[in-house]
Amino acid sequence: MNTKKLGSLLLAGAMVLSLAACTPKEAEPTPTPSASAAPEVKTITKTAQGYGGEVSVTVTFTDGVITDVAAVGESETENIGGNALKELPGKIKEANSADVDGTSGATMTSNAIKSAVKAAIAEAKGESEPTAGAVAMKPGTYTATASGFSLLQPLEVKVTVSETAIEKIELGENAETYPFVTAAMEKIVPRMLDAQSVRVDAITGATGSSTGIKLATEAALKDALAAGGADESAIESFYTAPEKVSKQETIDTDILVVGMGGSGTAAAMSAAEAMYAANGGDASKVSVLAIDKAGKYGGTSCITADTMGINAPEYDATYHGGKDYVDAEAMKADWNNFTKGDAKQELLDLFFEESGPTIDWLISHGFDYGEGSPDGEGWEYGGPQRGFTPEDIFYCKFQYTGQGYGNWKKETGEMFDAIIADYEKLGGKYLLEVEGTELIYDKASNTVTGVKAVGYDGTEYTINAKAVITATGGFSNNAELQEQYLSNEYYPLQGAWNMYGMTQNDGKIFASALDIGAGTYNIGMPPMVHLQGAPITLHEYPVEIVGDENDVGFWSALPRRNSLNDFPNALASAAYALQVGMDGARFSNEAGTFQTWKSGPRYYTIWSDDYFQSVKENGLPGAGFGDDLTCQGGIDGGKPIPEVYDVIDLCIEKGIAYKADTLEELAEITGMDPATLTENVGRYNAAVAAGEDTEFGKSADYLTMSIANEGPYYAFVGASYIYSTVGGLDVNTDMQVLGSDNATPINGLYAVGTDSLGVLFSEQREYVTYGGAAQGWAYTSGRIAGKAAVEALEG
Repeated sequence: MNTKKLGSLLLAGAMVLSLAACTPKEAEPTPTPSASAAPEVKTITKTAQGYGGEVSVTVTFTDGVITDVAAVGESETENIGGNALKELPGKIKEANSADVDGTSGATMTSNAIKSAVKAAIAEAKGESEPTAGAVAMKPGTYTATASGFSLLQPLEVKVTVSETAIEKIELGENAETYPFVTAAMEKIVPRMLDAQSVRVDAITGATGSSTGIKLATEAALKDALAAGGADESAIESFYTAPEKVSKQETIDTDILVVGMGGSGTAAAMSAAEAMYAANGGDASKVSVLAIDKAGKYGGTSCITADTMGINAPEYDATYHGGKDYVDAEAMKADWNNFTKGDAKQELLDLFFEESGPTIDWLISHGFDYGEGSPDGEGWEYGGPQRGFTPEDIFYCKFQYTGQGYGNWKKETGEMFDAIIADYEKLGGKYLLEVEGTELIYDKASNTVTGVKAVGYDGTEYTINAKAVITATGGFSNNAELQEQYLSNEYYPLQGAWNMYGMTQNDGKIFASALDIGAGTYNIGMPPMVHLQGAPITLHEYPVEIVGDENDVGFWSALPRRNSLNDFPNALASAAYALQVGMDGARFSNEAGTFQTWKSGPRYYTIWSDDYFQSVKENGLPGAGFGDDLTCQGGIDGGKPIPEVYDVIDLCIEKGIAYKADTLEELAEITGMDPATLTENVGRYNAAVAAGEDTEFGKSADYLTMSIANEGPYYAFVGASYIYSTVGGLDVNTDMQVLGSDNATPINGLYAVGTDSLGVLFSEQREYVTYGGAAQGWAYTSGRIAGKAAVEALEG
């Protein structure tokens, strides 16, 4: 894997026509009140459907003029809908109107805010909310596109309509990720047809693809309405959001697994196997239920590539002549040295003993890790591979399909299809789009007896269970928990991190476990960072195809793309740049592997104007920047960028770049310490001049750019992107959650995957680079917990 490959948060910005709502009359000028008259103040709150869920907008009117706008969307992602929530209220207040440009890349949330404000304006003026015109479409099939999950290619839909109704929605050409778009099409299309609406909720876990489908369908409907001669406002007839139900349901089960990512799927499968065997092969007596907030199973595991397995006996016998790939004792000693002895030894021992057999077990359920060879180890021989740095010498990284890194998401999704099919054959059951929200706990007996949950349609569930296995993926999408529990003792980790993972991993059940007294282990350690880039994604520039069928992207296999939208990503990840933390101090080797986490959620790259003058005339140096995994293809090197200063101005406007005449002024406007920044720039320039970095060991190959003695100077914001948090709940060797004394089990509660991953690590160090450790623990801990929970019930 190219370890310098930039990652920016995988955002799904929609770029289609804005929603065509009736525009209410502008607020009429109000005469200046007399000195004695008190101003008339009205505060009105309206809601509308955004990108991730409902958006609530509160508008304050003073004498008929908009004087304050506040928008809140608890389900909006920070760097998609969140941008609109931040940007639009100020624009609307300044314009005294909802008729403002939306936030690029956040079309649905922008339209929701504007729609809510228009409704508030109508109410403030005593008018009825605008009504939709009559629907009159020209029957036929209309094709339209919108941005979905992929940043490289729009998602296409084909919409068949009658004169008044949507008849069919079909998926056209797209570059969406298989598990996401499959889940979206299977679930959202029937709901859109049933409700005759493009305002149904997005499918959790497939929000980007869902949004693309909805926006493209809306664009097609607008074309159909225009062809039928309908008024533009007729599109609002397809904006009705289905109402939530008011319904309660109680479910009883023996084993409940909350979360169906890698760890939860493994736990459910293992529990079903154990219960099936204990009942003489009678599937009707298997009482195992798995639930997931998302509309798909697989979680973050279905978008990863590696599973750590330390000597899989059956695999080794079949493909490696019965020889071990790994000197397990040497690797364990290396692991303990890396984690400074802080790993929980009995759990580390268990992982080393059981991760290999877990690989064999996964293969028996349809997983594919390719074939090794008795003739040797390495890429040419197949089988497990080494990790990401030269020091990672252990062949423990099993890769899905065994074909190395690449676009294997469809194959990975099919592996999860296979294990879930086996689970159902044994009598296991599952519910998707059902979110566990709270543990049911009996304090007197120190026992968890079930979970409170809520369905996508509003159904409230009480799920009673004799054992609950939490597999909810940590708290990577919970800024409050990150602020509370990540530690600043060794590194500045507290704060909200950008994520490249599943937004459903919001820590609700994790927090509920803490509320009932669960103990933790290394909860404050650094989260798992493999990617870095700009903190937001630009959408203002086109994505251009620069390759062909013989010149394709590594990850996407599509003809290569380029886009100036990736300019801030290129600067955030440049190995030749100077990176400093929020205090202005350099913190790592910028050309190193997965190092930006050391600065916490954010860092800066520092530039002087001479660099941008060169970029304007000569383009990015070397090969430029390429990323078709999390970006928009990158920017080829050596191609002049005459509009570079326009891009810089856009980045400054977006709050991801700063400019000043002196380094001291740059430090002041960014919150860095001026003396620290200037001192570090001086030391870095000296290293470049000497061709030797004695401080962090950056290779002379990357010591190519110094900071000029004259300004202007620039700071571009970089962000580390996390797959997940790592520190978690404390568990014993059965994966039972231990109480705050870190000794007494909480009866009936187990934690697997990243909910308990911290037992293998240290708050003093980052996540290991051997490859696939989190996935190895996910499947191994799940397999152990499922069996242990059933055995505990059997007595």
